[in-house]
Amino acid sequence: MITYFCYMKSSYFLLILLTFALGWQACTSAGGQSDPELEKAIAEGRIYWMDIETAEKKAKQQPKKVLVDAYTDWCGWCKKMDKATFEHPDIVKYVNDNFYAVKYNAETKTPIEFKGETYNFVQGGRRGYNELTNVLLKGRRGYPTISFLDEKMEMINAFPGFKTPDKFDPILHYVNDGAYKTKSLNEFEMNFKTSIAEPVSASGSKEGLKIKQTGRKKSVVNTATDNNNRIQINKEDLQRQIQQQNAKVKALKKVELKKQ
Repeated sequence: MITYFCYMKSSYFLLILLTFALGWQACTSAGGQSDPELEKAIAEGRIYWMDIETAEKKAKQQPKKVLVDAYTDWCGWCKKMDKATFEHPDIVKYVNDNFYAVKYNAETKTPIEFKGETYNFVQGGRRGYNELTNVLLKGRRGYPTISFLDEKMEMINAFPGFKTPDKFDPILHYVNDGAYKTKSLNEFEMNFKTSIAEPVSASGSKEGLKIKQTGRKKSVVNTATDNNNRIQINKEDLQRQIQQQNAKVKALKKVELKKQ
């Protein structure tokens, strides 16, 4: 009797393990499979960036909102946001956990396939832009701009300008929590408290800030001095031109007097 009971207990335990294994396998085949690239990015402590075509394919397999970082090669603030914000550990984790993250060069000349349409490069001004830029940036072209798409790749909103980690954190939650459906970002931020501290100055002290401010003042003074110097030079050039013109007039008068 005891042997039979132990046998039944072991069989029941094995049955539970088998059910769990089959359930895990079903979830994997349904689209919950592990992503080696994502796992590698997580291990390296960075955001798993992809192109928008890849994000669209992944969203069809496993729905998730999409974050699009629109940048250009010449944009200094884009590079600053890469370092200051997109490398912050809290931002990295939250983005990898909740979004498909897309790096999008707004001036790429490579045609892009998105939602059944092809978007090409348009030559305009000194640089030009890809047609998809107007869609993702809602008709504006300022960088960096962070756009968000829902699980069906429909536009949620676009947020232009550089954002520090503590300022970007509420935007991420605002979108991911679905608060954008019922309230403005300002309303959401009133009740949201980020765990990310505000960035400090380069020296980490008020003294460092004073040095920066002093540097700005010097820069302003130097600029004003340069402008004054340019004005002075322009005045001297003008006076020289007037003197030359007067000399020409006097010479002509002398010629006319000789003729008379």
